[in-house]
This record gives sequence, structure tokens and C-alpha cells, in this order.
Amino acid sequence: MPRRPSFASLKTAAERAAYQRAANVDTYLRQAARGKVPMLPRHELARKFQTTTTTVEKYLGSAVRREGAFWVPQEPGGFVKMMNLLVDSGEVVRVPVSNFGDRSLVAKHHAAISALSEHGDPRPLRRLRRVTVQDATGTRWRLLTDEARLRQMIRRGDLQGVQPY
Repeated sequence: MPRRPSFASLKTAAERAAYQRAANVDTYLRQAARGKVPMLPRHELARKFQTTTTTVEKYLGSAVRREGAFWVPQEPGGFVKMMNLLVDSGEVVRVPVSNFGDRSLVAKHHAAISALSEHGDPRPLRRLRRVTVQDATGTRWRLLTDEARLRQMIRRGDLQGVQPY
């Protein structure tokens, strides 16, 4: 899979904003590939998302290729990352997640589990009750938020070393 700069590695607000605009272009391209929106030429697409073709190519890298006046997405999944989910059944499953919002939820879930483990604070976990995450294949996974089960798993050491990625 082609490498892209990680969102966290960008230093300034302007870099993060440029990356987000490039990500929006990527989302649009994938929708166009599925026929949901019309395909637009590179320059018109960059103008639509208030960026430049150079910036889009910098941040998307080899995720898109030029075909005449157009960009075409290279792989169907977009920004797919393999993530570890602690699901309602109590197991850790590794699934591909392509949606930015779902990846953020998984990271928040891991942070909430860390807060429970390290500080005994269940409040961040309560905000994630009944939350589901959709993987890149369309399967929905409910995240484990039961405090008693999580405390038991933490005591047993079942969650040692479990990270989001």
C-alpha cells in the first residue's frame, strides 16, 4: 500500500488543513469511481476543494494516478488502516478501517480503556456506549464498553500491549 504522511506528523495548522483538503479530494475521487458523483478534471477538482494539484499529489502520493486530465484512485479502499478493535464479545479483532471518523472512534476507545486502566476513570468510556465502527468491508462492530468486563480483563492482563494499530 502506498505511503502517505500521517496526520499527526504534520506540524502547522496550514499543513493539517492542506492534508484535510487532499483527503476530501480522495473521498470525492472514490465516490466518482463508484459513480455517485461526476468525474472532474484535476485542476477543476483541486479548485473545487480550494487547493492545488501539487498539494493533492504531495499528500495523496501514489494513492492516485494521472489518466489524461483526471486523477484515478489506485486502490479501492482509500486510506485503509488495519486496526485492533476490542469488540462487545470481549475479543480483539484486527480489521481494515477506511473511514476517518471510525478510526478516530477506535483511537478514542483505546484512550478510554487506558484512562480506565491507569487512572480508574470510566467517564471517557461512558461516552462511547452503544458505539459501532464500520470496517472497510461494511461489517459493523460494537465496541466493548462494559466497565466490569473491562476491569476484569485489565486485572487478568488480557489487554497488555493492545494498541489501535
